[in-house]
Amino acid sequence: MSLLRVAVPLASLFFFSAFAVAQVYAPSCTLTAWEWTYNSLNQGPCLVLGYMFATCDNGYFNVSSLPPGSSYGSPGSSEAANLCYCNTVGYSLVSACAACQGGGYAAWSTWVASCTKTLPPPSFPNPVPSGTRVPHWALLDVTDENYWNPNKSYSAGDTPEVGSGSLIGPSSMSATPTHSLNPSSSSTGSPTPLPSGRSSKAGAIAGGVAGGIAAITIVIAAIFYLRRRSQATSAASAGVGASQSQQPLSDEIVSPSSSGSPTTMKFYDPNDPTTFPGYQGSPHSQDIPYQAPMSSYIGTGSSLGNTQTSLPRTMGYRGHPTV
Repeated sequence: MSLLRVAVPLASLFFFSAFAVAQVYAPSCTLTAWEWTYNSLNQGPCLVLGYMFATCDNGYFNVSSLPPGSSYGSPGSSEAANLCYCNTVGYSLVSACAACQGGGYAAWSTWVASCTKTLPPPSFPNPVPSGTRVPHWALLDVTDENYWNPNKSYSAGDTPEVGSGSLIGPSSMSATPTHSLNPSSSSTGSPTPLPSGRSSKAGAIAGGVAGGIAAITIVIAAIFYLRRRSQATSAASAGVGASQSQQPLSDEIVSPSSSGSPTTMKFYDPNDPTTFPGYQGSPHSQDIPYQAPMSSYIGTGSSLGNTQTSLPRTMGYRGHPTV
């Protein structure tokens, strides 16, 4: 649902009085987030606006309160020739006055649509009256963006202000901003370039630091790689020696016999008489085929997840005694 936009005629902002003493009435900001728009006298943009516009209306002006979601109406035909309304300073103050009350504001081109003449930014037709000061952010040029930009105004800050008796003109903008704000999508300001000498030194320092860090990183990586490679080579050599010194227990050596038929030769086993030197066999003995016992150990191999069976190193004598 879009916000309701209620236009308040500019004529309703006027307050005429028969009193000889000048009077200005204006609402305070209802949103604390906009307190940065106040000047050094703790005056909000609505009150500053009233003082400035009163210089064109015999010192009397009334700024009506603005309902949330509404906006102040642009100058009508009766105010078309009033230069207090047809300038960027007055437009910026009106926009900030509306924003700090939760309202909206018109585009610059809409605001001055009925003006017969507009002053070049930043200008105001009359000097700043006694009792107020114009904040620095109200002097910004809004014609390029066609809108009052709160982000740029915040960045510009309140000081230096234009005090009583001073006339606002182009020379009023020769000042340094007092606030800072992170860049946003609505801000189009360009960064200020550094002097060439300062830029070159900074670049050289940054380059030297980056080069030193890169060199140290390469040296550390090389040392780490060589250590890992040395450890891997030592582990591989140890593994090859172990594999050559440990043979499977089930290996058999087959050699030709005198009759031409292969004879199975077994490794010497002190518990197996058939492996004794000079054994010729016995009619009462027989070879018992080896069977792995049920208690065989299941161990892990060189890779996770793999398993291998490690057979017992010795077996008890299972033959019959020789008679």
